[in-house]
Amino acid sequence: MRSLVRPEIAESLWDFGGFFYCDSPGCDAVYFCPGGDRVLGRSALKVRVGRKESAPPRPICYCFGFTYEDIEAEVEATGQSAIVGEITDRCRKGLDRCEETNPRGACCLGEVRAAVAQALKRKGQAEHSASRGEVRLGVLAQVGAIAAAVLASACCWLPLALVAAGASVGTLAGRLEAWRPVFLPATFVFLAAAFYFAYRRPATDGQDACGEAGACCPESSTKARSARRLLLWVVAALAVGFALFPEFGPALLGSN
Repeated sequence: MRSLVRPEIAESLWDFGGFFYCDSPGCDAVYFCPGGDRVLGRSALKVRVGRKESAPPRPICYCFGFTYEDIEAEVEATGQSAIVGEITDRCRKGLDRCEETNPRGACCLGEVRAAVAQALKRKGQAEHSASRGEVRLGVLAQVGAIAAAVLASACCWLPLALVAAGASVGTLAGRLEAWRPVFLPATFVFLAAAFYFAYRRPATDGQDACGEAGACCPESSTKARSARRLLLWVVAALAVGFALFPEFGPALLGSN
């Protein structure tokens, strides 16, 4: 503790005994006496107390210079962190000076492991949110494919439906036929997008995140993904059927 306190503050303290470390992130006090008569805040120290800071750099390992930002950047880039292993290896070599450099006065490994776990959790939540967004985009693409296919084939089925209902169609078929070159390509563009979102490889490799591919993924999530893919194939079949109806529909109807 004495080595971390600013010299001008240390001179005014005749006794460093009786102080305890305050572990609360939201508290400005770093060291305090139970009676409350003596408190040393962050400004009394020569080092930044990473756990109590909100702006970078926020130190977490005072012996080897690692920060919270180092952990977060590594997890974001690789999906894991080797910092715990690096600190452990250096400690085994006797290179640590925790009692002199760490305001806590103890090894930082517990805090480092907790920071790594939090960074992994945040990354997982961000990826889950992105995955949900892709699911929504995939559903929209399927809806778009069906809608475009229905409109692309409307030149055939809509006049038939209107005639069956006793309505006059006039030149409706010709007008709808003019839009077929627009809606037909749109159908396959939407289908391609739907298949992309359904089958694309996740940004983070499963083996890095889970040890074994998919080992940490809930079974319900896997079943839901399989169900979405099955539904996509059904939608694709319907979309292609509607899109090609003007080509084969009249022949099929004429043969009945």
